[in-house]
Amino acid sequence: MPGNAEASEEVRSVSHRPAASFDFAQDELYCAWMHFFVYILRCANGAYYVGSHRGDDVMNRVHAHNEGLDPKAYTFRRRPVELVWSEDFEDPEDMVAAERRLKGWSRAKKEAYIRGDLETLKSLAKSKTAPADPTKSKFFKLTGTKRPRSS
Repeated sequence: MPGNAEASEEVRSVSHRPAASFDFAQDELYCAWMHFFVYILRCANGAYYVGSHRGDDVMNRVHAHNEGLDPKAYTFRRRPVELVWSEDFEDPEDMVAAERRLKGWSRAKKEAYIRGDLETLKSLAKSKTAPADPTKSKFFKLTGTKRPRSS
């Protein structure tokens, strides 16, 4: 993001604890003032990176990616990165769930989500392997009943 006025500002140190070490119950006070973000970056090679951030501004995390502070990071050799989507969450558990869900999505689903194209997202979410007619499924053929729907 060269030329961006915000990019020239000094990057503040950001606490970026892994979700596994974050004790939501003990950190209730921490959660009361903290913002929780999930974001998608487009890397210089066109790849998408999904991440999360706990702090007051997701751009601080984007700047940290572009600074290359961690040579082992996925984005280190794929700089510069550009923020293409982010969402703010009040609950850190919602943030973690959203990040995990997005990380499992295909490139096409991520691009539809970034564009806000809900129709394409719905069509991409449909199973490619399950038959349209449930009576043609292996489960039906073996048991003679439809598989119960999970809620």
